[in-house]
Amino acid sequence: MASEDIENTWKPRTFLLAVFAAIFFLTFTEWGVIVALVLAVLAYGSYKNGKPRKKDIAAPIVKPPSIPSEPEPVLSEAKRPVEKGAKFEIEYLDSQGYPTERLISVSSYENDRIYAFCYLRSEERTFKLEGIIKMIDKATGEIIENPWRHFGLSEDQDGREHLYSLCHPILVAIKALKSFSSQTRGLSQRERSKIIDFIQANSDTKGHTRTEIDEWLHGVGYDSWSEYGLENSDEYHNLLCCIPPKLKPLCRICAFKIAQGSGRTPIRQDFIDKINRDFPGEFAANLSQAIPLHTSKAQEIAELHKLLEQGALTQEEFDQEKRKILDK
Repeated sequence: MASEDIENTWKPRTFLLAVFAAIFFLTFTEWGVIVALVLAVLAYGSYKNGKPRKKDIAAPIVKPPSIPSEPEPVLSEAKRPVEKGAKFEIEYLDSQGYPTERLISVSSYENDRIYAFCYLRSEERTFKLEGIIKMIDKATGEIIENPWRHFGLSEDQDGREHLYSLCHPILVAIKALKSFSSQTRGLSQRERSKIIDFIQANSDTKGHTRTEIDEWLHGVGYDSWSEYGLENSDEYHNLLCCIPPKLKPLCRICAFKIAQGSGRTPIRQDFIDKINRDFPGEFAANLSQAIPLHTSKAQEIAELHKLLEQGALTQEEFDQEKRKILDK
């Protein structure tokens, strides 16, 4: 019987039995008392049997809170694993700095390198990601702009994208400028700061401080190429040839800034000749020639401002040079 029916029948039945029991009891006769007791027992039984028990009452059905199932992880292009046997055409700078074109079939990859079968050498070879200048997926024809991201190797231990990945599109230019600096002014803090300005202006390194970039810059290039900094080395000239065309004018400006040094004296002519050989281009501004030594302070500041508008100086450099002029 449903709980609702029980609720509607047991109460009237029990009430009537109790009433009749009371009536017979009030007769004060022997038989009346006996009948009253019998009716009282029946009323009590009706009450006990009719009253709905907890287990007879249908509890409302409460659905347990649904636990959301974890969605399948959607892998971005940077995290999507590259299948074993995937083939790529690469342009690669080897351990001696010589550029070669190769067809490779990937076996595995980790940290900063790819292990792959090289069809040029007909054997398994190891390829450092920083040495890959150009990469094309043979299956899709896609040009891989950043191998670090494509192979999911772009993050450091802190979960940040590391500088080799962030700077990969301009890495050849960075190495060339570092080599140029070592051949001319050296690699003191002043010269390195010019290269750091170049890095920050041409890559998204906002998550890294200048100190972190400087520490990273210290180890770029020289660990793998023993003659990398020598002017007449093939390695250096190969780097110059591999600089992307759109970066060459920017490298030329940066080279002039490096060659300028403190700016207290004109740029040496041999430095100018070297810039014209190594970084040829339309930008012919010579910072020392653009600001003659025998001019008024106002003229010097005006010339500095022209260089600022041309992009040859940053605002910070302009402010520093302006302060030097005013303090003369």
